[in-house]
Order: sequence, then C-alpha cells, then structure tokens
Amino acid sequence: MPQEDECEGRLPHAVPRGLLRFVILKLLESQELSGTGIADILEERSKGVWRPSPGSTYHLLSSLQERGHIEEARTEGRTIFYRLSEAGREALENIHEQKKALDKRAAVGPMLWLSMLSSEDRVHAQLKHLEGAVDRLEDTFSQLGTEEKEEYLERLRTIRSCLSKIINDIK
Repeated sequence: MPQEDECEGRLPHAVPRGLLRFVILKLLESQELSGTGIADILEERSKGVWRPSPGSTYHLLSSLQERGHIEEARTEGRTIFYRLSEAGREALENIHEQKKALDKRAAVGPMLWLSMLSSEDRVHAQLKHLEGAVDRLEDTFSQLGTEEKEEYLERLRTIRSCLSKIINDIK
C-alpha cells in the first residue's frame, strides 16, 4: 500500500498549539462563557478568519475542568457556562510570567512561513499583517487614557519614521 505524503493537502495550524488553552483561560478570567460563546468571541476577534472547532473547544474545556482550572458556573437549558477557578487564576498567572518565551515561540510559525514565500508574496503578507495590526492598535488605543497613550508616542514616531523611509526609498 503506497504511503500517503503527510504534507499533501495539509496547511499549517492557524493558531499555535497550546494557545487556545491560554486564550480560554484568559477569556474566562473576566466573564462566564459557554463553549459556543468562546468560539463566537474568537471568530469575531480574528475577523472571521478562524473559529475553533467544537471538538477542540469542548475537549479543551473538559481537560481544563478535570485539571481544576475552570468550573461550571451555571447551566441554561443544555448550555453549560464556565468560569475560571482559583487554580485557573494561578495557572494564568504562571503563563503571564512565561510570556516572553511564549511570544518568541508564537512568532516562529509565521516567521518560517514567511521565509518560504517569494519576496513579492512576503511583502504582500507583511503589508496585510501590518494593516491588521494598525486596525487592532487603533481599537486598543481608543481604550487607553491620555497618560498611557503618551507612553507609546515615541515608539509610534519611530515606526512612522521607518515607514517614511520605506516610502521614500520606493519613490
């Protein structure tokens, strides 16, 4: 029997392995949610690009509950709403402490993917990413106070300077 090429027809994961666990804990930190509610929020935040499958979501909710990181908050009909437990808060705090390592690991997949593209496709992907980042940044900045915005002003000026240099080099 011929062996199937394991790469054929498969695409890289949209979300790095393990990130969904963190995201669920983070979402449940501030509100009670059902599995469908979690999927709805993630689909909205990814602008419709990604929605975790019910199998992934409910399997992970079950695992988090078995570990004592989440607990049932209430039931409405057949829908179970979950909340973060004290053990879940501690787990989330541990994840926050490891944030720098997670940031580096989360960047590896996109970095490798970009390295496989042609220069033109890489520029296209990077500009698309930049546009999305600017949209998200605009939303986030609207939630900050004046003092907090001032703290980031110099970084924004540096980024603007770099973009101006790129634009001028193209002209």
